[in-house]
Amino acid sequence: MPQTLTSALAETHHLLVLAPDIDVTEIAILASTRWRGVEREMGEITLSRYSSLFGPYTVGAGLGPSLGLPRGLNQAWMATTLTERGDRPFPGSLDPAGVSRAFPTGLPVREERRVVDFLVAAARRLGGVVRFHGSGVMVAPVPDGALDLTVYSPLWLEPEAALATARSVVPLFDLAINWHSFAPVAPADETSDSFDQWPDSGSGAFPEGLQGQAAHEGGAGSGGLPGDLSATRLAELHAHADQRDQAALAQQPSLDRYALAADLGPAGGLVIEISGVDRPPLALREVDWAAEGAVAYNVRWIPDDPKHLLMEFPPADHCRARSQMATLLASLARIIHHTVGGEVLDADAFPIDPTDL
Repeated sequence: MPQTLTSALAETHHLLVLAPDIDVTEIAILASTRWRGVEREMGEITLSRYSSLFGPYTVGAGLGPSLGLPRGLNQAWMATTLTERGDRPFPGSLDPAGVSRAFPTGLPVREERRVVDFLVAAARRLGGVVRFHGSGVMVAPVPDGALDLTVYSPLWLEPEAALATARSVVPLFDLAINWHSFAPVAPADETSDSFDQWPDSGSGAFPEGLQGQAAHEGGAGSGGLPGDLSATRLAELHAHADQRDQAALAQQPSLDRYALAADLGPAGGLVIEISGVDRPPLALREVDWAAEGAVAYNVRWIPDDPKHLLMEFPPADHCRARSQMATLLASLARIIHHTVGGEVLDADAFPIDPTDL
């Protein structure tokens, strides 16, 4: 049976406050995406050796208003962790989570910051709020406040295929970068013939096939300097260089990341970043194919004024556009997942059922 939250407990602990129908299993599953050793016992979710969540506590009708909690949220989880604080927030710094507002004398760091970030992320996912002790500040992250979605898959889409997939939802997509800027031609290996491996011109040495003749054609006592070569030898050198350049240009670049972008005019732009990742998020640790890496398809919206993404309380027109973009990003993530399979994670690295997109 849930215990009743007291004012003393509320004033000395960070609180995650949720609707009464949120099950403890949902909280524990989210916690397991941030900590490896999560354990669940009666009345406690152990996050690490230093941190736990205790609950659920019932917030009485009289206590809720005094704490500034919204109506309908009366299930509280009390966090215990280390108190670890760093520098004060920089004046005027932007903070979409509201953490700077809650810790004006010193931002949480290390373990406490991990707990604080989890509480905010869990509140966003589960429709709750977080109340921080000390300042008594409450933050209520909106569900669409962090829009990024990432599909992790074992399959790699070549740019043409990815472009066709994205254009099936937003026809304005195009390749955002020059492929070669991501994957320059690989340097020659140690056994290949490369100008970088040639000795100094003053050494009298030349690539195989051009040695021996340089000295007697270039002038006695010159050491075979390139400036002393005959026109025939210079022509052979240029031909050799041309062959090497043509061979390098014929190689297909090994692409390991690229991006697609769609210009939406006043609404900003959409970006899909495709890259290989060696260490997928902790949420995928039970996924066999992700053990040795994955391909990440990160779907993002960049508004016309990007700083609005970093504001806890952005302008109303940004919020309206953000709600519209949330639907569009979900459609893009859904079609990408339909194409390559895998798993979908939200901006807080929490798993999402693709059928919920």
